[in-house]
Amino acid sequence: MSIEIRDHVITFYSYKGGTGRTMAMANVACLLAKQAKEKGVLMVDWDLEAPGLHRFFQDKFTKLFSETDDIDRIYDEKEGLIDLFYKLNEAITKTQNEDEASALLDSMNLEQFILETDIKSLYLLKAGRFDEKYAYRVNTFDWVDFYNRSPSIFRLFAERLTKHYQYVLIDSRTGITDISGICTNLMPDKLVVVFTPNRQSLTGLMDLIRQATKYRTQSDDLRPLAVFPLPSRIETAEPTLREYWRHGNQEKNLDGYQMLFENLFKDIYSIPECDLESYFNEVQIQHVPRYAYGEEIAVLVERFVDRLSLTRSYESFTKSLVNLAGPWEYVSAQKRTENGKYDVSDDIVLLTGGGASYYLGLPALDDLLKQAQLGNDEIADMIRRTRDVIEVQEDRFGKGVFGELIFRLKTYLDTTIMLRKDSVFREAVSLMPSDVNTEVFYQKWKKALTTCYRILLEEYGPKKIIVNIESSKKVEFQTTLKLLEKLAELNSGKLHIYTTNYDCSYQVLASHCKTMSFRTHIDTDRGDFTDFWYDTNPNIESSGLPLIYIHRLHGCVAWFTAGITVEPFGSGGNLEIQDDDYLHKMCIKLVDSQLTGINPVFVSAFNEFTKHLEKAKILFVWGSSFRDLEVLRTINNALSSRGDSLKIYYLNPYLRINAAIDNIQRTFLDAPILPATQFRNLVRIDWLPQDGHDKLTEAVIKTLREELNNA
Repeated sequence: MSIEIRDHVITFYSYKGGTGRTMAMANVACLLAKQAKEKGVLMVDWDLEAPGLHRFFQDKFTKLFSETDDIDRIYDEKEGLIDLFYKLNEAITKTQNEDEASALLDSMNLEQFILETDIKSLYLLKAGRFDEKYAYRVNTFDWVDFYNRSPSIFRLFAERLTKHYQYVLIDSRTGITDISGICTNLMPDKLVVVFTPNRQSLTGLMDLIRQATKYRTQSDDLRPLAVFPLPSRIETAEPTLREYWRHGNQEKNLDGYQMLFENLFKDIYSIPECDLESYFNEVQIQHVPRYAYGEEIAVLVERFVDRLSLTRSYESFTKSLVNLAGPWEYVSAQKRTENGKYDVSDDIVLLTGGGASYYLGLPALDDLLKQAQLGNDEIADMIRRTRDVIEVQEDRFGKGVFGELIFRLKTYLDTTIMLRKDSVFREAVSLMPSDVNTEVFYQKWKKALTTCYRILLEEYGPKKIIVNIESSKKVEFQTTLKLLEKLAELNSGKLHIYTTNYDCSYQVLASHCKTMSFRTHIDTDRGDFTDFWYDTNPNIESSGLPLIYIHRLHGCVAWFTAGITVEPFGSGGNLEIQDDDYLHKMCIKLVDSQLTGINPVFVSAFNEFTKHLEKAKILFVWGSSFRDLEVLRTINNALSSRGDSLKIYYLNPYLRINAAIDNIQRTFLDAPILPATQFRNLVRIDWLPQDGHDKLTEAVIKTLREELNNA
């Protein structure tokens, strides 16, 4: 994470409790401490009635109290914020002007109230000395009288702290109180308002923001007060409700919090326009059940950081918080097009299959087991025996062994769950005696399936592809990019690619290409699938470059489904997955029996494919063996309605015309429809590997150009 270091006082406030405000501040503080240079980061617990910030750092004072075994007792005895203000209050005998307030603060040794944590550059000003008189000191302190006798002291106090610390983060009291007024009106340069998507959290929050910004504009304090909303505890498993509460829903009488903040900011800051779409695309803190227990700091304990981790969410927010003057200034690092619509009247549409990946040096799906180092243990034997059962089935046509293997292992795993949990089912099938350890049985099949997922990840993930780019397949990758660029030039500067490949080739191509702008439905700021299009490589200026749109019909080893479909590792990113359970969320369609309709991402891609085929002049197929029923059904519908107005050309040096036609006819044997007669007009592009890589692009472009000229 790269941020710009400035000196700031930042208050974290929530109108209601239970928003995760203190946890958010603790995580942000730790991230800022990592970036701190000469000065450190100070946390201030001003939630005096319910102090809790110190709980997150209870075990982070071992260096400070290294000479005692009773750290908790010594820690509790240390003075804090309320004790400091008691001493200041006692010293104020009359109404002070600014010079007198400044002199009083100079006379105080502020450092004696501040504790250094074990985390480098991170310090804490705790709520106070936790003894039997703590509650009395908090409840009897008259903050209004203190302010009336020394009106400038809070601003001066903030200035003193920023002389010693790059960032001062204040954890404020909830609700509308004297303390919350001090923390939101008087102290901060920036105000973080933490909320959960519900009316009770939002309504009072809007009033507080208006009050704080109005006070600042009418006071002698010339500092601007920038407000940064932080939606928290967002439940990713409820995408529909997440959309309603953010963007609104008229039927449910919901305005949506994004619109509420946009209208509020236009009013209080007198700005003509305020678009928070990109900001809220990036800034949301998801609900993670684990952190509902205890006081863990995600950025310190999470070993594996991806787009679904809390660490990544806090990093994104922290970067926005310290680098922007206001949230409306946020410009997505990944440039989003205006909307999800696009011109479907392209002359050429490209469909790629496994053969295109094979050209780039990736193994065919059914070769994975032959190459994998399974070993000779019991799990490897279970995988091999399952594979053997599949291979001896009659009519293996069109049914990949590895895809069937994954599906079969999933079935076995589901069966073991039934055997463990359903005694009626166990008795009915009479498969297992009651003394069999069903947990061990379950874990074995789960490990077998995990092994197969890891094989997919290792062979089709970005690491393998990047190695190929940099070594044995450098020419093939350059040829592929050249072909895509030439196809886009032939197609009015753009090209839509529909792919059934499972590998990360296109992500890696996109991240390495400087001459084309690749676009995808995956928002790589957050990893979510959306209806919009996003530039996959934000580091290049895409204006004037050919546009390459990627549509995945069958998912990818870099896609995972956990309520929503996400690509958490980014374009050409790292896929170091340590969590075996996470692998089981891999979002790929390997066999026909895994219905495409169960995943809205696949449905969307096929809908787009259908629209393109309604108007395209040429469908160029690269590497397909014409054995995918759903893809063929979509093409068949287009041919049946359009006849000869859609031409199909294919590039597969290992598949002759007769074999391609035979594959199509046999694939449709299990379908309730007959293949359109136009399939017989397939044209095979004349190219063989021995012709050389340059000839590949030349042969394709020449053939397709001639077809367009004759059309």
